[in-house]
Amino acid sequence: MPWLTCTEFKVSETRASHDGVALALDAIAGCGTSLMLGAVLNSVPVFRGGEAPTVETKPSFDACKGLIENTKVELCDHLSGKYPSFNSPPEPLKLEDSETQVGPTLLFGKTKISPPGVEGKGVFFDDAKGALVYARKGDDDKLAAHFAGGAIVASDLGTTRSLNTHPTFGEMYVLPTKQSYIPNVGMLQSDAAPFAMKHVLTVANAITIKVPLATLAAPFGVNERKTLELLMDNVYPVANMAFMGTKAKIYTRNYDNDDYSQDVLIDTPNQFTVDVRGTLRNVGLRLSTETVSGLFNGAACSTVDPISGESLIDGMGSDHKPVVSKLSPNGGVASVREQSIALNDDTLEFYGVVPNAIQIAMADGNLNCGTDETVGDAAFLAAGGGTVEGCAAKLKNRELAVFAVRVKTKTISTSTSAAE
Repeated sequence: MPWLTCTEFKVSETRASHDGVALALDAIAGCGTSLMLGAVLNSVPVFRGGEAPTVETKPSFDACKGLIENTKVELCDHLSGKYPSFNSPPEPLKLEDSETQVGPTLLFGKTKISPPGVEGKGVFFDDAKGALVYARKGDDDKLAAHFAGGAIVASDLGTTRSLNTHPTFGEMYVLPTKQSYIPNVGMLQSDAAPFAMKHVLTVANAITIKVPLATLAAPFGVNERKTLELLMDNVYPVANMAFMGTKAKIYTRNYDNDDYSQDVLIDTPNQFTVDVRGTLRNVGLRLSTETVSGLFNGAACSTVDPISGESLIDGMGSDHKPVVSKLSPNGGVASVREQSIALNDDTLEFYGVVPNAIQIAMADGNLNCGTDETVGDAAFLAAGGGTVEGCAAKLKNRELAVFAVRVKTKTISTSTSAAE
């Protein structure tokens, strides 16, 4: 249970780095009720109130609150039986009584699919909206898989972000979130418009996540600001990732106060997992080896830029510095400008990130730009001015980015560190 404190840790089974990341993502994505509990305990004040925000959301609100309370009771009973020193907190929606509490686990899942009745255009859906689309399309298999773990909690990054300075970790991105809750498949409206969500409980102004800049850049194999800013504008808003916060700051003891809020601090690399390949397939542009080689005058290897810009990782004051992702034999991802990469390696997939990548990926005819090299090449060249030479110049200036992802059988994700 990632939102509980522990007094003893031990390695039960050693795993390779990327196996561990896949295991962590699968466990979070499939835990259903547990994720529902972890996402709302000590974090979303709306569930501490007695009434739903709107009349339409009352059935979903009541179901969510009942599910949380029942799960909490079962969880505390189980822990009390197994750990004699565990005492169930008196307040039903809290696991701890301290001001500083363990943060909830958040899973951000985005899928690019065509909306009902629209062909060839990609639209990004979080898990809650994705479930609605599958219901409208009558895709029972995907809908069943979506709800295989029980309730759905869809965490979304907010549209605004800001910078903050931490005394230990330096500059941090401040990312607000909102969350949508579907306690069971019966809450989906089968006869409504494709995107009607009035019965689905959506809570804005939920948890605020604070992440060091270097930690955001590291999974994509970069360590400097300019490429990170390109990623933040064009990739992270629709990235597939999991946050497992180590701390959560409560600003008031009055948990019924409307001003109640919670910050989740991400301070070590293994608390933050990105499904880089899945993310790039959604929003990146799939590039052919020929196009990438053309950026380096037809060379068989990419050329490392000896001056890659400001090193965010070297500039961190913390002892817990993230590890820049590398192209290891078991998988990985790297920037072609920061690592010498054999461009003729048949185990690599190449993806380009350009300004307005999200809009390009959602445009008519570009549904498969992340999986079809022909579509991806055309979109990449157009964004770079129409020529490979123009793209190469922008690549050197960090106005474009190209990533190499090593893919082996059953490799589904890459990250900064092991998640065991």
